[in-house]
Amino acid sequence: MKRIWERTAEGEMNVARAMQADADDLLEKFLAAGTSYAIFAPTSGYKQNIIIAAIDRARAAGADLVALPELAIPGYPPEDLLLKPQFISANLKALDCIVSASRDIITIVGFIDKTSDIHNAAAVVCNGELKGIYRKIYLPNYGVFDEYRYFSPGTSAPPRDQPLQLVGPRPRTPIF
Repeated sequence: MKRIWERTAEGEMNVARAMQADADDLLEKFLAAGTSYAIFAPTSGYKQNIIIAAIDRARAAGADLVALPELAIPGYPPEDLLLKPQFISANLKALDCIVSASRDIITIVGFIDKTSDIHNAAAVVCNGELKGIYRKIYLPNYGVFDEYRYFSPGTSAPPRDQPLQLVGPRPRTPIF
């Protein structure tokens, strides 16, 4: 963190030192790694090894949390592949492998969730356990973003008293 105040007064320097100490302490307590990699066109071959390697790199760097993109496991946009049950099953098997690989780090990863319907979802994983699932509520329905055609919207957001209330996946929004 850049120091905000110059040496204009001793009181201002004390505030700047306190802010610096707070920022350093916060960084030591919580390192987060946002991963970025090319999401290849969806196929029946999943990206679990790429995702597990990203988790391993984040853990080795000392991160406490790694956030992966929306639909990171199957690829975006999956479109008509969502009509194939084996595509969704392979996606869920890949999620199981990623859950097992998430030791000593919190992982948020996008996948296709299947209940009585299918959902664009994010899994929150920690220490080899699936801690929660968020199903995307607001599905776009224009241009290539025709998620409403394929997915059912989620019905609720996670409760605010959850420990990760300020952390979550970034929604996919076109920048045109």
